[in-house]
Amino acid sequence: MFGLMKNLLKEKQPVSTVKLADLHVGCVVGFGFMPQKNIRGCRLPVTEVNSYLFDNDSFLAYRLEYEDTSVNMIVADGEESAGAYLALSQPIKPLWFSPLFVDSLPELWFAMQEGESIDVAARTLGAPSGWLAQRYTLVMATEGRLLEGDYRLRKSSDRFRLSQKFDYVLLVDEANNYALEAEKYEDGTLHVYATVYRPVTDIGEMTRLQRPNMPLPAPEAAPLPQMELVQDIEVHELPVAQEILPLVEAVDIAPMHGKFGRIQPMNPPAQSFAPPDVLACGTQLAARIIDEAQRNQLLLSELIRKVIDLPARIQEEILIPFSLQDHEYAELARRYDLSPSDREGVRNQILEELRQFVGEKK
Repeated sequence: MFGLMKNLLKEKQPVSTVKLADLHVGCVVGFGFMPQKNIRGCRLPVTEVNSYLFDNDSFLAYRLEYEDTSVNMIVADGEESAGAYLALSQPIKPLWFSPLFVDSLPELWFAMQEGESIDVAARTLGAPSGWLAQRYTLVMATEGRLLEGDYRLRKSSDRFRLSQKFDYVLLVDEANNYALEAEKYEDGTLHVYATVYRPVTDIGEMTRLQRPNMPLPAPEAAPLPQMELVQDIEVHELPVAQEILPLVEAVDIAPMHGKFGRIQPMNPPAQSFAPPDVLACGTQLAARIIDEAQRNQLLLSELIRKVIDLPARIQEEILIPFSLQDHEYAELARRYDLSPSDREGVRNQILEELRQFVGEKK
């Protein structure tokens, strides 16, 4: 475990703190002193954000993962409220089922009645320390759905279609400090978790790693192709297509086919040109951002503002996908620890946040 800390801290990088409401992939969660020894005093990066959907509740689940340590974290009862608490879940591998659950294996929990109890050999040699109680009682059996990504960025009508259904059981100890959770999916997959309920104050600090400012390489002489839309596109999709064109990377682009019709390069101009209020990014990143915007019926500029936590500009009337005002450049420069005049650096940091948001690996 000390090796984990050393690996995370061996290269000092500029960091900025974040709030629970702003937690996303790429952030790092640091825990303080707590009974769960494998995460005590550790800083774990957020590698995934998924959503659990039930009839009356929806929860964001942050996967904190590094090497052989993997924990799911849910913030319950409001991220900023006084009653908020953490539900931290440690996966239990199938090889531990028989040593731990002598009386009733997890496959049988789904046939139990509410109020029935099971005993757990919590002191089994090698069992995760601090994660288990000795007796649990079944308090809930229901159905849920697992959705990849943040449910708030999905249209309500798409959440059901894009999610996986599972049967769910919850068992808790007498003091309601420990729980066992099991999810059984339609393909037979079974996930079992040892869960502990902890105060939010167990988190010492949440940070967002920032890359050190590096000089950008001189641009190559590759021209930026002009783009045109072939006439097999539906009229009502034109406003969306107009937003897409400025996002295409300034390199040679092969013809593409998709929902927006066929897009092909024309003869390039003599000199490449990048308007000041356009985010020039790679085609893979652009495609994933566009996909997120389509699924959530958002303008590209609104989606980007949501990712970087700036207020939406509902009355904004622009023909470019994204723009910032002077005071917003100043705010982001302060947040990224850059000079207020370094607008190019600000836009590079925005692109980095977008890459982290869509999970793109360099």
